[in-house]
Amino acid sequence: MKQPVRLLSGVLLALLFSLETSASERWVVLGGDIAETLSALKADINLVARDDTVLYPETLTALPSVGYLRQLSAESVLSVQPDRILANQHAGPKEVLEQLDAVGVTLDVVSAPAT
Repeated sequence: MKQPVRLLSGVLLALLFSLETSASERWVVLGGDIAETLSALKADINLVARDDTVLYPETLTALPSVGYLRQLSAESVLSVQPDRILANQHAGPKEVLEQLDAVGVTLDVVSAPAT
């Protein structure tokens, strides 16, 4: 079970190092796996909202929820005024992610193996 965590951490590390970000940038995280990895990497300072699958660490459950990972609405996500969305590959529906991308929010989809 350690391999997927390392792979996801590696993917997120590469993504985080490639980001030109500032402390004022606002992130929404969609996916408990991504949120947990960001927290473990101490890279969760910019998070302003999460989806309902984010249950750990408990400190992140205090963030506003934008709905369930696979049943999102663009309005709910946009209501927290994000600059960037870090999304699990299962986030959707696809049309909502396309709407978010179309309005100019940076969307990073992180794919990880199921095992």
